[in-house]
Amino acid sequence: MLIQKLICFLRGYLVIQADSCFPERFINICIRRNILLWDIKKLGDMRMRANISIRAFPLLREIARKTRTHIEIADKRGLPFFMHRYRKRRFAAAGLAVFLLMMWYFSTHVMGITVIGNERVSEAVITECMERFGVRLGVRLNSFDTDLLQNQMMTDLADIAWVGAALKGSRLYVEVRERLEPLARIDQNTPCNLVAEHDGVISGLEVREGQTLVKVNDAVTAGDLLVSGIMDSASQGMRYVHSFGDIYATTWYKKEGEYPLQYEEKIETGNVKKRYRAQILKCKVNFYFNGRPPYSVYEKIETKQEYSLPIDIFPSLFWSCDTYTEQQVVQKSRTEQETIEFAAQELKAQIESELPPDAEVRNIAVTHTASDQTVRVAVEYECRENIAKQSMIDKIDVLPYDIGEVQNNSETTQENPGQPAR
Repeated sequence: MLIQKLICFLRGYLVIQADSCFPERFINICIRRNILLWDIKKLGDMRMRANISIRAFPLLREIARKTRTHIEIADKRGLPFFMHRYRKRRFAAAGLAVFLLMMWYFSTHVMGITVIGNERVSEAVITECMERFGVRLGVRLNSFDTDLLQNQMMTDLADIAWVGAALKGSRLYVEVRERLEPLARIDQNTPCNLVAEHDGVISGLEVREGQTLVKVNDAVTAGDLLVSGIMDSASQGMRYVHSFGDIYATTWYKKEGEYPLQYEEKIETGNVKKRYRAQILKCKVNFYFNGRPPYSVYEKIETKQEYSLPIDIFPSLFWSCDTYTEQQVVQKSRTEQETIEFAAQELKAQIESELPPDAEVRNIAVTHTASDQTVRVAVEYECRENIAKQSMIDKIDVLPYDIGEVQNNSETTQENPGQPAR
């Protein structure tokens, strides 16, 4: 019945009012002749109201004459009468058509993309990855599969461990889980070796399990075997163990650079200009005329904000602001001592950003070599740190050490034990 009413609305229908001494007879004859009447209402003993299609209305003339029924048209409803009523309002009709077209477009295309859960991986990297697989603002909702998109993004982005994509209305929500840094620890039931993680000179040994292959004052390089997970003895034979312990060494970190005595410095003049632009989907509108930078030397800061309605069917409005700050290049000079102090501070910051958290700084050496216009500065950190790193035992054909030599090293180590970690 609902479909029939919809069809009648599109074709148009009439609301009629019938006055008859025998309204029941009028209705029965209409039923026998397959004339559809709906929403029949009795308004009195001899009056009723009903709806009838435009095509069926002329068929009531013979029935009305036969049953002595007076029929009047109370109202005209449906799309044809609506169009006829507003036929002279062309702009309103055009606006309605545009509105309906926009609603269709908004409901069948991606109007916004929201990325949540990212910290290290920027939103720009994630959206660029999606664009490579054909998902961007304005694409049809049925042109991509969210499950396939998830698998493609996890394969393409190495720092992403899990991706969830879901459509809500016309907005695509992408939730990511970033990959955690792998721990260097190996399960305690798995045989392993201890190798050097950094170059250095051994200063202390605290081996709890495994065969020690180095002694105090030995120089090692990164990757050298320190403690073996293969032990062999005359009483127990060869066996694999999970090596663990602390191997402390003196390590060095060095940075150097060349710094001029005459240098250029950019100073802000105080002049600032802002340029705005709006974007909806792929349509951009610039609120400025000249696209060239306003200054020859400047610093540019771009800010972008997204404004969206609570209804996900409508596209987001992106409002961008480019702030240009004018700068002036000034020639400056500094003394040799000032250059050394500036370089040392900069190089120290670089080294400290690379130091392991458990490294103990023992000494900091700053050296320099001056020329006519430049000063070459070198900063070296002397540290004490645990350089032992666990390494899996993949394949062993022969023992990586000589039993007699190891026994001698063990005796020497017991006579000169290293200092425990602080």
